[in-house]
This record gives sequence, C-alpha cells and structure tokens, in this order.
Amino acid sequence: YTNGPLLEQMGLGGDELIGCSLLSLLNFSAKKAALACLSNSKLNGEYNCEIQIRNPSNGCLCWVSVFGTRIKDDLDRNVYLTGIRDVNKEVETRQKTRNRTQLNSLYGVCEGLANDYNQWLQAISFYSDMIDDESLRVRICDANEQATILTNRLLTFSRDDTGSEKKLQLTEFFNSMKPVVQNMLCNQIEFRLDLHIEKDARLRSDPEKLQQIFINIIDNARQSIVGTGVIVLSVQEIELCEQAAGVRGVLPGRFVSVEICDDGTGMNQEVLARAFDPFYTTRSPGKGFGIGLPTAHDAVAKAGGAVNIESSIGRGTTVQVILPLSTGPVSAQNFDRPLAGTYQQNVSASGQSILLVEDQELLRSAMHLAMTEAGFMVESCESAEEAWDSLLSGKSFDCVVTDVVLGRMNGVQLYRQIRDRQADQKVILISGYQTDRMIDSDLLSSDPLVRFIQKPFLINKVIGLLEDMNEQPSSVG
Repeated sequence: YTNGPLLEQMGLGGDELIGCSLLSLLNFSAKKAALACLSNSKLNGEYNCEIQIRNPSNGCLCWVSVFGTRIKDDLDRNVYLTGIRDVNKEVETRQKTRNRTQLNSLYGVCEGLANDYNQWLQAISFYSDMIDDESLRVRICDANEQATILTNRLLTFSRDDTGSEKKLQLTEFFNSMKPVVQNMLCNQIEFRLDLHIEKDARLRSDPEKLQQIFINIIDNARQSIVGTGVIVLSVQEIELCEQAAGVRGVLPGRFVSVEICDDGTGMNQEVLARAFDPFYTTRSPGKGFGIGLPTAHDAVAKAGGAVNIESSIGRGTTVQVILPLSTGPVSAQNFDRPLAGTYQQNVSASGQSILLVEDQELLRSAMHLAMTEAGFMVESCESAEEAWDSLLSGKSFDCVVTDVVLGRMNGVQLYRQIRDRQADQKVILISGYQTDRMIDSDLLSSDPLVRFIQKPFLINKVIGLLEDMNEQPSSVG
C-alpha cells in the first residue's frame, strides 16, 4: 500500500512503489545505513533512520526519515509497516547550524595562523631586500607576494568586521583588479573584463575583502580549466523588484551584478548542491580546502547581497554575485599601491630616528637591520614597557613603530600613553592582522599622526607614511 503524499514526494504515480525494494532507491552510503538500521530492528522490532533516497522520476537525491514497526501478516510472517517522511528542510537547517559552528571555530584558528605567517613573511621580506643579486631578490619577493595573498585569504575568511568599509568607485576598483588577476593566471588562460556600469557607480565595502572574494572565485575558475580556457568577469547594474529580490533573499533595490564565467569542466548537480558547504572539495589533497566559495557566500550575505551558481559538466560555471549599490561621495582610494611582497628599490630615510617595538626577536632583528640599511637611526625594544622607559628618559624619536600584539602592555596602550604625554609624536602601529581588534575604529581617522600597516610591508611604506605625517599639523586636538 502507498498513500498519496508518499507518491507525491517520490514523484511517482499509481502503484509504481508496490513491491519495490526500499534498498533499490538508495545510494551506496544510504544503503549501508539502512541495512544497519534494519539489523538493529531485530532486537526491538522498530527502526528509525535518516537517509538519502533517489527520486526515480528525476534522479535527484532527497533526505527522508524512514521509520517502521515489525508486524505479523496473515500468514504469520514478519513484515514491516514502513513510513517515509520528507526531512529535507530539517536536515538543511541542522547542516546550516553545523556549518556556522564549524566556521566560527575556524575563524579564530585562521586568524591566528595568518597573523603568525605574516610575522615570518615580514622577516623574509626584509632580509630578501638586502640580497645583492637583484634577480634572486625579485624571485624571493614574488614568492613572498604569493604567500601574502594566501595569508590574506585566511584573514578575509576570519574577519567579521565592517571597520574598513568605504564607498568604492566600481570602475576604478575592477580596473585595478585586472593586473592582479592576470598575474595569478597562466598564459594559457585568457582573462576578460567587461564593464557595463556608470562611471560613478559605487558600493560600500572593504576594498581588500571585496577583492579577495572575487579572487577566491576566479581561483576556483582557474583550477577548473584544463589546458587553455577563458575567464570572463562582467559587471552591470540591475534593479530587483520585490518578487525578484525575494527569490534571491535580498531587499528590493539597485544592485551591481558581477558574473564570473569560465569554460572549465563544470560541476554536476550533487557537487553544485554542496558548493557552499565549508571544507567540501572535490579536488585532490593539497589542491584546495573548500573555503573559497563559503567565504564569498558568507561575506556577500552579510553585505546584503547574494551569490548564485550555475554549472553543468562540460559547459563550465557561472558565479553571480550581487551587491547593493550605494549613494553619496566616494571614498579616496589608493589602488596603485604594491602588494606587501612586491619588490621595490629602497628609498633613503634621510637619517630619521625610529623607536622600534617588537617582541619577536627574529622579526625585531630583521626590521632593525632593514630600517638601518634604509637610512633610519633605530633603537629597538622588545616590550612596550621598555619603549616607555626610553621615552621617559628624555630620548626623542621622529616616529615610534610598534607592534600591536605585545606582552602586558600592548601597542595601542603604549600609543595612548605617548599621546597623553606628547601630542606631536608620530606613531605607526603594525600587526599581522588586517584590522587589529584592539584598535578603536575611529582612532586612525581622529589622529593625523598615527598610522596602521599590516605585515608584511616594505620599508618604503614606512618612509611614505612618515612623509605623509610630516605634512600634518604639528599637534593634534
């Protein structure tokens, strides 16, 4: 006997399930679970388990709860009265909760690892600048740049803040991203950028985080292409009515639509259904960790947007990201700055004095040596307390360069003590994190004589910030 709801759930009609073995509807893993469940039922005469079954009418997998009780038929044989209930939504809700728990635990791990990696990349960057062989130096810096990109991916994945958001001019943003993408692609993969947006179109976002989202998606596209191929990034403005917005899970309004299309191998429907699951990957070990698309999906959703994927085997993949457009003035943007590992010729520091505060001995030695080679006069301290004692002794410095994460007194606390005592002391805060959690969101904007640099950085960056602060008023109010 089969009832109407069961037939509707299975996409069948009439008596197609009568006499059909339940096991014939299961894939291998579900069949093992069902057999184990039936084996246990021999003890108490009942069973209950959640398994995936394949809908015979369309081949799609769906989660169901299968439960039953052993009874005797008219011939005194053991038979099972079985019920099947659709639990797709329940399983999906549990999976989302489980994914969020996994993500939250991973956020902290990724953030700590990325910070540690950036510390050592900073030392590599400084030591490589001192190598006389320019060809070797450039190669080391290029490798350092790639490692920096990877650590920034970890930091982007771990961040959950909006402190670095700006109103971005989109044409400038995407044009600045083109050379970054071309550098990460091999010569066999062509990259095209198609912009169909107004020149003043803009949105509110953290530029580094936004760029990393698209880099993650493009990297997935790159790895799906075997041999030669094409990746197209197209951008256009769209307007979603209430119904269209509801389908995408966003509010109605004007959006920027970014589509990243590739002609790679594509995904089947089962893989596509799990594309946003953290840590899910079909790649071989060492080729991916399954966090690129989940990162993009999570960040875009928090920004009021949505991500959609269309893919099929042999026809490539299209990932669409929509984000709400913004109004108002555009923030000043500096897209021409080099990545942290990019090699540059050193610029003279003209004998300016630096008080360097860094508790990692290897990194402190590297920074001291690199700054000295650049022309700075450097005094190094391994703690904020030691640096404060040096300042209280009457010594003066053009700038205090301090790590944020130190021992009992951190870099921000040192900065506040300095500012209370000396209003015109220049301070540069450094950290392996993109935006350190110990820095107040308004600190950098309210004080013209304090700056923040993320590790790894070039000595040229310190020189540039000092020149910029030299142009500021001699005191802060």
